[in-house]
Amino acid sequence: MTYTLSFEDGIGDALRQRVHETLDALDVPEVRGPVDVRVLDGGAMNQNFVLRTLSTDLVLRIAGVEVDRFGVDRAQGLAAHREWQTAGISPRLYAATLPSGDCVSQFLNARTLDRAILQQLGTLEACVRALNVAHHTSTVGGAWSIFDDIDRYRTLAEEERLALPEDFSRFVVACDAIELSLSTAEIPDVMAHNDLQLQNYLLAEDGAWIIDLEYAAPASPYLDLGMLYGYGELNPAQRDSLLETYFGFVRETDQHRLELMHFAAALREAIWSVCAQPTLGEATGWSYADWALRFFEKARAVMSDPGFDDRVARAGRAQDDDRAFENAARLAEANAGIFRARALGGELSAAISTGAIR
Repeated sequence: MTYTLSFEDGIGDALRQRVHETLDALDVPEVRGPVDVRVLDGGAMNQNFVLRTLSTDLVLRIAGVEVDRFGVDRAQGLAAHREWQTAGISPRLYAATLPSGDCVSQFLNARTLDRAILQQLGTLEACVRALNVAHHTSTVGGAWSIFDDIDRYRTLAEEERLALPEDFSRFVVACDAIELSLSTAEIPDVMAHNDLQLQNYLLAEDGAWIIDLEYAAPASPYLDLGMLYGYGELNPAQRDSLLETYFGFVRETDQHRLELMHFAAALREAIWSVCAQPTLGEATGWSYADWALRFFEKARAVMSDPGFDDRVARAGRAQDDDRAFENAARLAEANAGIFRARALGGELSAAISTGAIR
């Protein structure tokens, strides 16, 4: 297919050339004729663009290259994307290349989730149902642990003598205590996202979608749930609605686990930002130092709560754990058909727009 690219102002010559080369390598049939290229805001490690073609709008991701430093498995992330695409949770993936991880996917006419949107009636429940169905798709790749990830970044920061807060040892002690407590519970791994910032949710007319699966792997469901709870700044009633939508009922054990995994997620985000600053700061224009300060403060707020130690002590194995996880799986099975229908509808629309069906 032949195509001509028109770039918005502000995209420099070097980046324009990179877009050309990436699209040539991907060889996407839908990229044909005149293509308007615009920067898609967001993303702290990759460069994203909207491609407006004659038949459809697409998203081009030019992936960051620091995969070893940041523990990214491009093949596993793309495999997870395909699983969630089939399940109707993630947008259609048109093409991808390995080992680079560059890809072209479906552009959704949707809003990026933020705290204000999350407050709207039904939004939280829609996000949780999508996540529950996603969690119960087939797992791909090896298991992943938030605690191992934090420890890896901590080692990297110490080896490179990167700036950490003076009270960082308190974070480490708290994190170790949470890991030990949760290790007493037999929490089944699910096909988790593991980096579920609010902006990785998109809200369209047909419901919630989840994007950016670079860290997706079999892992505890509580990290994704804890990120939605913590980053959404949910109040107790909303927290309980989240748990009831996911598990079918509310338990104190799960309330504690959400709070503790919010702490772990914030700590991981903070120390990730510390390690990102030396290599990504100039390339992306992102303020990693400010981001790190923001998330250290989030983690510090959880850790400083007077009930923190009690939460840690009560987050371990509960007698009704098996019932909770089995019920979550049943709810996912009940909702899966709705999302699969959405996926099939999207495939049909794509086939019509590209002329495969006339």
